[in-house]
Amino acid sequence: MAKLKLVYIEWEDARSIGSSWRDVKELLENAGAVPIIVKEVGWIVKEDKDTIVIVSSLDERKDKTFVSDGTILPKSLIRKRKVIKYG
Repeated sequence: MAKLKLVYIEWEDARSIGSSWRDVKELLENAGAVPIIVKEVGWIVKEDKDTIVIVSSLDERKDKTFVSDGTILPKSLIRKRKVIKYG
């Protein structure tokens, strides 16, 4: 496998505003809260025009590559992206 790109990504996450019964007005008051911005570092294992797949753990062996802790992100959620040079 070719050398994978290591990236720093900030992306906007969806969030729940509660699962209990409540008045619609109360629910909507909480709906305008500040979005959650997730900061993540990982290797890109796949990318196309709509999505990016990154993993936070990588084990590159002679004949196989093993990965762990993958995240599939729609690119529309990404707010910032920077390539990190390594090795």
